Amino acid sequence: VMPSYTTRKQFKFISDACLFIGTEIATTIDDLTAIFLTYSSLRTNRYLKKPVHVLFVDVGASSTRAYSATFEYNKEPMEHSIVNQTSYDFTEKVGGIAFAKALAAHQNISIQKAMKTLIRTSGEGKEDFLLDELTELKNFIYDITETARKVAPIDEIQLIGGASTYRFVVDAIKTAANHSIRRDFNANDAIALGAAIGSMVMNDESAFIPSILNKKPTKSITATCGNFTQTYCKRGES
Repeated sequence: VMPSYTTRKQFKFISDACLFIGTEIATTIDDLTAIFLTYSSLRTNRYLKKPVHVLFVDVGASSTRAYSATFEYNKEPMEHSIVNQTSYDFTEKVGGIAFAKALAAHQNISIQKAMKTLIRTSGEGKEDFLLDELTELKNFIYDITETARKVAPIDEIQLIGGASTYRFVVDAIKTAANHSIRRDFNANDAIALGAAIGSMVMNDESAFIPSILNKKPTKSITATCGNFTQTYCKRGES
């Protein structure tokens, strides 16, 4: 699984590295596809009677990503789920490394020691050292929540990612989104689980009902020929 903002050049480098060391790749998908497959496959009962709108917040080591989608169940012409993405954004100013750097600077310790301290304490009592980072996180969550709510009210906020286990992260997201938090999936395994499901789907080995994913582009793409430039994809829109 690769982040949605992975460039074509980065993708090629990673693929070449896998080939070089002899690693067989079953399938390659982005993190949005992975988490949408995880939810649509394992939580179908949530939207059997009516669609649900879910915001996923992934607080990782080097960045925080958030994306939302509506999940709808259909019986005709065969059982399937329809997943319509409603928002996507990311920030590299918030994450496990940014938290560790801020704590290290305030307490005059190494980043490695700061990281261990955060993990050992789950971030308890460290909020005062991370005011700038938490403000950034709250602003980011507020903006993505408002974008998602323009489509439909949010029914669930699912929190994943290694740094999402810090208490101050949970509190900041609750405050900014003005919504309760769910954690149905393991913080570190949710994306990998979606990759496994995606691999089964690609090999026609999945026991889950199929999902149709309608996603928004995560980057803008234009093509230029002579003096004429045509936009084919607009980031976050169409």
